Parts: sequence; C-alpha cells; structure tokens
Amino acid sequence: MIIGGKRWIFVVLALSVSGCESVALIGRPTLEASDRSDSFAVVGAVEDIDPEHQEIYLRTTQGQNQVISYSDSTRVLDQNREYPVSHLRSGDTIETQLARISGGRAAAQVIRLRSTR
Repeated sequence: MIIGGKRWIFVVLALSVSGCESVALIGRPTLEASDRSDSFAVVGAVEDIDPEHQEIYLRTTQGQNQVISYSDSTRVLDQNREYPVSHLRSGDTIETQLARISGGRAAAQVIRLRSTR
C-alpha cells in the first residue's frame, strides 16, 4: 500500500506522538523569567507533579497551563508549617514565589498552599 501526500504526514505525526509517555504535557510552556523581574509570584491549581524532573504542572488563575520548576531546597508552607514539595496534591491551590535561575528560566523558591482539594 502506498501512502501519499498529506496522509503520509498524518501517519508519521500520529506514530511519533503515540510513542510519547506524556502526550498531555505537550505544549505546556515553562515560565521564562527573561522578561520579568528577578522574583515574581504565580497563583494556580496543581494539575500534576513530576518528581523525577522536579516540575509542577499548574493551571494559573488566568487559565494558562504552566510548568513550574523546583529544587530540593523548595519548601511548601501550609498553615505556618514547612513541608517538602511531595506534600502537594493535584487540585491544591498554590501561590508560588519564583526566582530567576540559569538559562532565563524561573524556579519556585517558596510555595504557599492556599487551599486543598
């Protein structure tokens, strides 16, 4: 069977996407700090957390999907108590204080838990 033109492109695209583990994460921008001040805050709901890549997938209050990077030193504050990022759950509303890191990206320094799901 010979596949031509647009069908061939569709087949190649479909096969390349089907091999991805996190297809739902395609197109989620990381927060860039290049056009912002050295420190800024973002508020939104946690959609998922990827501890392997140290990323939090957030839906902001403006309805945008963002990827928030964090480090081992990032802490979560919940009712004046300090927790590791693993304390967060999908659906939690957070306020994230971010700071510029290498490459112009922004990473969470402090995360305040506003409400839990």
